[in-house]
Amino acid sequence: MNSPAILISVTAFLALLLLLLPAFSLPFDVGDDSGWVVPNDHNDSRYNDWASTNRFITGDTLRFRYRKKDSLMVVGTKKEYRDCNTSQPLYFANNGDTVYKLNAPGTYYFISGILGHCQDGERMIVKVMNPLPGESSQTGTDRDFSDSSKITAVSVTISVVVAVVAAFLY
Repeated sequence: MNSPAILISVTAFLALLLLLLPAFSLPFDVGDDSGWVVPNDHNDSRYNDWASTNRFITGDTLRFRYRKKDSLMVVGTKKEYRDCNTSQPLYFANNGDTVYKLNAPGTYYFISGILGHCQDGERMIVKVMNPLPGESSQTGTDRDFSDSSKITAVSVTISVVVAVVAAFLY
């Protein structure tokens, strides 16, 4: 195989990889090294600040590491989240190391099930987008696809430029 054919093959592979990049799901460790704990300063926005620095898509997973005497709950409404209402969780875990898969786009409300912990800041809202722009939504939650669209546009642009350069060299 001559070098232009190798270059074209490698270019095609990289272009395909760049196009698929936005669709890959990722694991996230909630709270980074600190894990899922009551913030020392009772900072109610600690976990929401952490969540806002990330972009979550369908298929991503959240890993919650916490003491076994604590717990993790997913509640269904903003009111339940705001009121720290633990009476009817959609999901409950208390094993100390929970991986929660974000199966659908929309808003997820995470709280601690231990009395007082949620009120002291152990809670978080996560907004999940579809992996690619233009896919149909399973919920009515508004989402911003601008970051994913930019990644896709850059991927397509790079792919076209690489293909043109490769064709020029051939």
